[in-house]
Amino acid sequence: FKYNMTHDVRFDNAANSFCAKDIKLLEECHKEKEDKGTGHLVSCLYDRLPNITETQCRNFINRVQSVVFTDWRLSEAFATACLPDITNLKCGRLNDVNDTLPHDQGAVISCLSKSFKTLSPT
Repeated sequence: FKYNMTHDVRFDNAANSFCAKDIKLLEECHKEKEDKGTGHLVSCLYDRLPNITETQCRNFINRVQSVVFTDWRLSEAFATACLPDITNLKCGRLNDVNDTLPHDQGAVISCLSKSFKTLSPT
């Protein structure tokens, strides 16, 4: 759910709405504005949180952070790059129907580490 949420165009639209001024000021993030549905824009804003000046944008990113960035499995670049290994080795719960179990911060990395010799090169 959380992985899919960050790759939803509506999520980018919300970021554009709350963070329009900061996106214009942050050149790196402005480049990501057109790349909708990838999660890059929100990740860019999160990485530059100390430089965000708009209160509404800072509040939005903080809310997003508490939901999305609290688990390595949900970090956009990590999850995208490692998704085949996470799926093949059954290391994540990205498609797990049992959402009642708590997420464990290091569970995916620990699982992947146990099979590091068989991981994809990317």
